[in-house]
Amino acid sequence: MIFVDLPRPYDVWNGQSLWVTAPVSVSEKGSSVAPFPGFPNFNASRLRCGEPVFRDWNQFGTVHVFHEGIVPGGSYRVQVIGATCPDLLAEGSYSPPLDLTAARWGDTVEKCSTLGCTPPEGSVGIGDALAVLGRFSGVVGAIIKARADLEPRCPDLLINVSDVLASLAGFVGLVYPFEPTALNACDSTCSNPLP
Repeated sequence: MIFVDLPRPYDVWNGQSLWVTAPVSVSEKGSSVAPFPGFPNFNASRLRCGEPVFRDWNQFGTVHVFHEGIVPGGSYRVQVIGATCPDLLAEGSYSPPLDLTAARWGDTVEKCSTLGCTPPEGSVGIGDALAVLGRFSGVVGAIIKARADLEPRCPDLLINVSDVLASLAGFVGLVYPFEPTALNACDSTCSNPLP
């Protein structure tokens, strides 16, 4: 994953790239990271430096990627490289890019209903904060954990009152309150929350 266009102060990481690690199963339950009996799970990966992880990514379906550099409003480029490609530095070894942009601070859903929540739509309203509160309180059909984990800067894959307060901060228009822990994305001091 390449950090293409991150907002200040994370723009010091623009142009840097990290590898996506092998996915692991994480509980959708707000108070647990490790898979929890009776609750659904989702696939999550983190970003790291070093060598690529070669996997058949199609077998995992959706994989949510966590790192302190995945910030509101940031733009990213994701490409896949095959295990048989001889040159990690040759652009021809990679798949066509997938360009992604993270939602703005506090924008977690368009709306929630008994059928579940729809993805962010570009504006922040009270429905966004209520969606995070729904995940915190364990409401059936609430926003997915990957979108509700808004605080701290280092994703912890837990949904607690800090996430609810962060969603309210986004709702009232406060800017993203965190700064990078290092000048180089590889030197991030965030610990790995994955089981």
